[in-house]
Amino acid sequence: MESDDLMRKINSFAQRSFRDNADRDYILARMAYRTQLYPQFLWSSLHALEKYAKCILILTRTKRVNVKKNQFDDVGHEVMKALDLLDKKRYKNFKICLNLLIDF
Repeated sequence: MESDDLMRKINSFAQRSFRDNADRDYILARMAYRTQLYPQFLWSSLHALEKYAKCILILTRTKRVNVKKNQFDDVGHEVMKALDLLDKKRYKNFKICLNLLIDF
């Protein structure tokens, strides 16, 4: 079991490294959308979603072990892997539908 001090440090790291930066990406995505900079909107919103998902995975201490290889199944920059981990491991009702049906 992790000590309280270590847990606080990990939580602080997750919030500073992922959540705070995700908030900035989210704001940038909204600004880009309003000014019709759609490629920048898509890019920034993807980054925000990735960082929010990683932050939640860290805060909930979600395990990422691949049983077949007994190695860590790294999420990397793949948003769908992070969302799948959230869906399968922790939050059964956590649903985000990502598709290409964007009407500009």
